[in-house]
Amino acid sequence: METLNPAPVIIHYTEDEEYEITIQALEARRNNNEEEYERLLMLLPGLPEIMNFFKREFGLQYILDAGLNLSKTIDQYGEQWLYE
Repeated sequence: METLNPAPVIIHYTEDEEYEITIQALEARRNNNEEEYERLLMLLPGLPEIMNFFKREFGLQYILDAGLNLSKTIDQYGEQWLYE
C-alpha cells in the first residue's frame, strides 16, 4: 500500500463525546469565535456519503489536506476505501 501524505485523520469518538464537541462548537459560535468553532467541527467525523462525494469530486488528497476525520467512512467502507 502506498503511504498517504498527510496521514488520514481517523479518530473515533463516542456519541457522548461527539455531542460534547458539538455543544462546545455551538458555544464558540455564539461567542463569535469562528476559529474555535471551525476547529471543533473538524474534529467530528464526516458522514461517509459526504466523504465519498468529496473523494469523487475533488479527490482523496483534498480530504487528506483538509484534515477531515474519516473514522465513520473507514468503519463503513473499510480501509481499502483510501486506496481505491
